[in-house]
Amino acid sequence: MDKQKRFDYSLVYKTINGIPVHEFFHDNSSLNEVNAINISTGIDNALRDDRFRVHLYQNENFVSESAVALSHPDESFFLDESLPSVLLKRRSVRAFADEPVSGKVFSNLLYFSFGINGHYNETKEHTRMNLYAFPTAGGICSLMFYVVVLNVDGIANGIYLYNPIRHCLNIIRKNFIYDEYSNLTTSLSLTANVAFSIHIVGDMKYTGYKYDGNRGYRFMHLEAGHAVQNIYLTSTGMSLGAIASGGFLDNAFFKFLNIDCEQKFLIYEVFVGTPDFSVDYRFER
Repeated sequence: MDKQKRFDYSLVYKTINGIPVHEFFHDNSSLNEVNAINISTGIDNALRDDRFRVHLYQNENFVSESAVALSHPDESFFLDESLPSVLLKRRSVRAFADEPVSGKVFSNLLYFSFGINGHYNETKEHTRMNLYAFPTAGGICSLMFYVVVLNVDGIANGIYLYNPIRHCLNIIRKNFIYDEYSNLTTSLSLTANVAFSIHIVGDMKYTGYKYDGNRGYRFMHLEAGHAVQNIYLTSTGMSLGAIASGGFLDNAFFKFLNIDCEQKFLIYEVFVGTPDFSVDYRFER
């Protein structure tokens, strides 16, 4: 009996000197007994750097004069269900109904997914450090949350940058329409009837400085995964649907928004709306 031939996955991998790029990166961002000491030293040096400490302890995100205020978070909008129930109902929703999302529900999703839910005073000498709704490496929060609004009550269509410290939106681009999604993503089949989408950008400036560059880049992606799971659970808890996608257009995104991309990387995109239960069979249990 002939042995079944194995599929050679390496045929589709890009390589550097014969080494797959992902393996090259993984090896160069791995910890061992030697570089663990170097990274530990780098962390200590960062925490003694006044410029870094100002960012860590006095992080006041920029707020434009035209910033859009969001309603105060309200836990009453969540379904009266236990956490296990929400976890069991979590699905990736691929079909949305053409219905608006209320401004309060929209505000809730942003706050409970990414917002500031506490503070930590490391020493008496420094002001409080922000604690976020998702785990962040060293409390830095390397993520930026760009929100494309299309069908949210009380919020004009456009692209915004969510400010988790002030819980508001900074206007980046006005009058966004569905057809313009082709400038942001290849996952156009997921954009039909979405109320809004969230595009997560990682900023390496401080995380990379504290965690020796490549290791910090790993942490940045881990943070994005934590944040997106929050979107899923928060959406489920308020009868919304969400689907994460890897179809984002990295360079085209920054070009379309006309924003600086130095040491910034597009990591994730999530589409959110009201589920169309009549179409999406995944909700059957």
